Amino acid sequence: MTDTKTEIIRVATGLILEKGYNAFSYADIAKVLHIRNAAIHYHFPTKTSLVVAIMKNQQEGLKNLIKELKSKNKSEIEQIQALFDLYIGLLAQKQICALGSLGSDIQTLAPEAQIEVKNDYELVRNWLMEILEMGKITGVFKFQCDATIQASVIINNLIAGIIVARFNGFDKETFKHTMNLLLTEIT
Repeated sequence: MTDTKTEIIRVATGLILEKGYNAFSYADIAKVLHIRNAAIHYHFPTKTSLVVAIMKNQQEGLKNLIKELKSKNKSEIEQIQALFDLYIGLLAQKQICALGSLGSDIQTLAPEAQIEVKNDYELVRNWLMEILEMGKITGVFKFQCDATIQASVIINNLIAGIIVARFNGFDKETFKHTMNLLLTEIT
């Protein structure tokens, strides 16, 4: 059985990815979990402490994925495809990514939460830079700009693409096609 703290993080993550930071409250979480607001405040005294926990959880999940992909010796293209697949999974759940959701609310987040959102972005960017640099060395990728810029281009397209997909009924096929075009452009 899952503990209450983990369940709070799970439900709050879903609400952020579905509605955004400013559109949910502890009452929304309590309703889903059939608990009192006080139970949420026990684990997370503030909404900021909850968002920090959510972002750390997101980062841990991504670190585990990276570790798994590396341990299986996945190619550079397979690793980028795994990132794309995370976004396709979010679309299937009618959600957007944490970076897109919280990034749009960054000015309303407390400094501690802003730091964790930026840490999440840097984790994704650094992973992509590593993949791109290795792929360029091995000849898999042929992009002309710096790997930092190319990583930013991919991240920007993922975040914007998933938000636009929301406008189009969470259209996975258009999103997949767009991401495949992006990958084709750099190979």
